[in-house]
Amino acid sequence: MRCEHLARPAGAPISLATLVTVLKTMFDPGRAGDLDATLALQLERGAFEVRIGQGRIDVTPGPARDPWRSLPRMSLPWAG
Repeated sequence: MRCEHLARPAGAPISLATLVTVLKTMFDPGRAGDLDATLALQLERGAFEVRIGQGRIDVTPGPARDPWRSLPRMSLPWAG
């Protein structure tokens, strides 16, 4: 059953909060294994620190402190 009043119009951007929720939801601790890393995620509308370790992912708004890797600044047309 689809709730039309909750559906996002086709082509409408998703919020940064939704993008963060998707990252957390799609995270697979099994595939991360023993990875212990901090990533810098740069989007057109904001920077995030992505911390992976102990089978968890934490996403925090703001620049990453001492990242292991930095993902280049990205413009995602579907992320508003």
